[in-house]
Amino acid sequence: MKNMDESKKNKPQIEDVINEVLSDNNKSNALDFIEYLRTNKLTPNYASANSWKVNFKGQGICYIRLFGTAPYHRIEDGSWHINFLNFSDEFYSLIMTDELKEVIWKNIKFCFGCSNCAPGQTGSILERKFNNICHHWFVINNPNILTLDFVKKILIHSIS
Repeated sequence: MKNMDESKKNKPQIEDVINEVLSDNNKSNALDFIEYLRTNKLTPNYASANSWKVNFKGQGICYIRLFGTAPYHRIEDGSWHINFLNFSDEFYSLIMTDELKEVIWKNIKFCFGCSNCAPGQTGSILERKFNNICHHWFVINNPNILTLDFVKKILIHSIS
């Protein structure tokens, strides 16, 4: 794993860190996803140690984080996640099916009191009420191929 101070100075390419900290399906899925982003002109920009922000026209869309980022992200050894930013229910309703709602509901991040946003909030996400939601509430850990297809739909609609 890259030393956090070293990463800040060098601003490594995400593919290099993926190759270093991930393996097997997590590695191949992450690399495929990064290739998809680059193909669609959504470049991951270094944000902090093992964390990259994806922007479109200056608007943050998501973060991609790998094991070795700040501890409050709770990413286990060999893991990665996609953390979506600020999409409204109205946006999701444009592309939503019952199957996709289930994917979102299964990937809600709950507050664990990291002091970044504590305490968590209560709110409705796609017509279902949740308690103790983190301010970065939609996080997909170690997405598989089917989940990445869903993520791609969200990204394509967000830049259309």
